[in-house]
Amino acid sequence: MKALANKAVYVFVGISFAMSLYLSGCSSHDKSVLKSNYDQDSKQIRKLVESQAQGNRSNAEVAPPADLTAAEYERLGDIYLSKGDPINTFTHYEKALQKDPHNANIHYKKGLLFLIEGLNNDAIASFDKVLQEKPDHALAHKGLGHSYFQLNQHEKAKEHLLKAVDLDGTLWSAHNLLGIIYDAEKNHPLAIAEYEKALAIKKESGVVYNNMGLSYSMTGNYQNAIDSLNRAVKAGYTEDKVFNNLGFALFMTGRKREAFEAFKKGGDEAQAFNNLGSMYLVAGDHEKAQKCFEDAIVLKPAFYETANDNLKKCSIRNLNDLTFSPDDKKMDKGISSPIRTEDIITPAENRNDTQAYTIKEGDTASGIAKQYNMELSDFLELNNLTCESPIYHDKTVLVRTR
Repeated sequence: MKALANKAVYVFVGISFAMSLYLSGCSSHDKSVLKSNYDQDSKQIRKLVESQAQGNRSNAEVAPPADLTAAEYERLGDIYLSKGDPINTFTHYEKALQKDPHNANIHYKKGLLFLIEGLNNDAIASFDKVLQEKPDHALAHKGLGHSYFQLNQHEKAKEHLLKAVDLDGTLWSAHNLLGIIYDAEKNHPLAIAEYEKALAIKKESGVVYNNMGLSYSMTGNYQNAIDSLNRAVKAGYTEDKVFNNLGFALFMTGRKREAFEAFKKGGDEAQAFNNLGSMYLVAGDHEKAQKCFEDAIVLKPAFYETANDNLKKCSIRNLNDLTFSPDDKKMDKGISSPIRTEDIITPAENRNDTQAYTIKEGDTASGIAKQYNMELSDFLELNNLTCESPIYHDKTVLVRTR
């Protein structure tokens, strides 16, 4: 059963962690304000600027004098920050640093904005400058940890995150991120310990309960996973990923009907049948999987291509034909080979306001988004892409029709 758990967790696309800081933005050429959930980092930077920006917002509407002091440029940057204007924020912080290059406070603000915009190498450079001035700056260490995590440099990430929590015991989001890293390393007991530390600081955090629930699922402790995920929902964290994670854990305990209802809350009835069918397929019950995929197609023809591919898998699966990866060789007998992550459709892929678009030679993600009057962040989220994801000629993506 545990082998099935490890297999299913990593192939089930609906299951996912929740970051304490949702990083958005793509490049230095596209710093439009994107949807973001700054969580603790946002609160920290807001505290830094609150006293300066309060009562001065109207100043941003007036062209500043040709030459200001570092503090005045910083204050204007804070005002632009409060207005959600990252370009002018960066510009004025940079001018402030030209006047006062050793100002750790401004370097930190600039680094955090780079981090939020997804410019991780630039963020690292800024946070490093903070530490040159103030080696025990806990938030700069946390920012470095987060930046290195985004670059998949987990050892450096852990080094700075551990330093951050050692310097400041209130940084719950650093514990949360350490938990995610330990889970990625399959060290789930350490991950759960970090989530518990985060919850001791940030009580009833739905984000952390979601992550702890997934970690319990990875260990095969499904009842604890269900309890944690239900607490995430009770805390008001009702992202689709939570219900998909819950559906997975319920399925693994044999509570198939409850799993279906959870999947449905994470999307709709057609998606729930498709996800349930995918779980049956992983478990080797091809007959039930086939019935679920057929129901998905009847309810929503948009599922035809993916669900039909899944139906083909039901008819051709044969253990003698499987090619095992090193991890797969440890699986229980009778478990079918891994399904592709795209076999389980996320809610965004099935909206009525989308249509398929075939990528042409020379197309870019930003160009396609602009063509259909979409924000780049919306296009990437709709297609489960990141700014670094390549797009290929003749492949199909989804675009909005209205």
